[in-house]
Amino acid sequence: MIEEIPPPARSEPPPLAEAPPPPPSPWGLLATIGLSAVVFLVFLLVEGAVLSFFPRLLRPDHFGAALAATTLASAPVGILLLWRFAALRRGLPVRDYLGLHLPTARQAAVALLLLALFNLGYDQLTRLLHRPVVPDFMRASYQTAHGLPWLYLAVIVAAPVFEELLFRGFLLPGLRPALGAVGAALLSSIAFALPHLQYDAVDVAAVCVLGLLFAGVRLKTGSTLLTIALHLITNLVAMLQVAWVLSHSA
Repeated sequence: MIEEIPPPARSEPPPLAEAPPPPPSPWGLLATIGLSAVVFLVFLLVEGAVLSFFPRLLRPDHFGAALAATTLASAPVGILLLWRFAALRRGLPVRDYLGLHLPTARQAAVALLLLALFNLGYDQLTRLLHRPVVPDFMRASYQTAHGLPWLYLAVIVAAPVFEELLFRGFLLPGLRPALGAVGAALLSSIAFALPHLQYDAVDVAAVCVLGLLFAGVRLKTGSTLLTIALHLITNLVAMLQVAWVLSHSA
């Protein structure tokens, strides 16, 4: 009797490994632009509300006081909105989204060196073009502040924190996937320069270049806290220049 030999068992193919989920990312291009526009629009509406409630601030001799009051009122609202919009993007912690991380000591040192080089270059350009060290806008703001501590708080703290969280914390990372690092840095820097149209063309161009510097720092280090510090230092130096010029022109 011939025993039947069973056929060889078929080897089952190994199960296909599931593709890992994509890493969390910021809002897309259109959502980023739209939400950023909403934040800035609310910022302007709060400024307008402050001026409507305190019409005395519309007088020319209260120009600096108006700048301080509107900035101190609107910046916290804008910051809270940015935080909320970042938190609505599930899977990406707000600290990671907005870049709220401390840089390394080396990163901070390099960024400070770049900022110093920018300031030295701009000072040299100012002398070559025979331009005033202090723009008229800043001089007028300082002279009509009616309370310099509030102006210092608005210009040196509130404005840098809001602007950096908006342009480098929220807008820049949202633009990068669609536009690339260079395109996102350029577009966010142009957007950063637009609220500074109270200055002349040379100063607005300098603000745009400064925005490119801040964008490069954010992209390289991932830290918006570092760009906030750079922006704070920039505005502090500008305010001290105004104080120095006015004290020596009296």
